[in-house]
Amino acid sequence: MSKQIIKQPNGKYCIFDPYFVEIVAKNCDKKKLINTLLLEYLPKVNNEVVIKLHQLEKEDNPIMYPDSSYDKLMKQIENVKGMREAKRINKIMRK
Repeated sequence: MSKQIIKQPNGKYCIFDPYFVEIVAKNCDKKKLINTLLLEYLPKVNNEVVIKLHQLEKEDNPIMYPDSSYDKLMKQIENVKGMREAKRINKIMRK
C-alpha cells in the first residue's frame, strides 16, 4: 500500500503510511515533501531500471521478440497517435 499525502490544517503537508499506521513526515512544505518522497522512491525506481536493463541486455536483440515491451509500446503509440506516427517512431528507434 502506498503512502498518502495529506494536507494539514496549518496548510503544510504530512506523509502517512497506512500500512504501519504512522506519520512518516510532518509539517512539510512542497519542496520538503518532494525531496522526502524522492529519497524514498529513487532507490526503488533505480533498482527497477537496473533490473529491466539487465533483462534487455541478456537478449541479443530484444526488439525482435514478439512479447517484448517495445512491441507493446509501438502498439500503444499506434492506438493513440495513429499508424503514421507509429511507423515514424519505429523508423527512428531502429536507426
